[in-house]
Amino acid sequence: MTRRTQTFDPKRIYTVEARRSDGWWALSVPDLPGVHSQVRRLEHAEETIRDAIALAFDLSPSTINIYGPVPIVNPELDELLKT
Repeated sequence: MTRRTQTFDPKRIYTVEARRSDGWWALSVPDLPGVHSQVRRLEHAEETIRDAIALAFDLSPSTINIYGPVPIVNPELDELLKT
């Protein structure tokens, strides 16, 4: 497995986005392109995405700081609410 060229900052808190897709929650980390996973229930999202990040960067899952998951239900509405 080839390591990613982007760097991982262990002091940073990474936001996890969750989007509903065909009965699953698709998980992504916008600041870590290519890091994705999926879960049926959001209660499993934190552990699952920590494992995905750990695998991508050859780290221990316990060293990863995340915020979320943040459910993105309607991106257009979320963008309107920001203004």
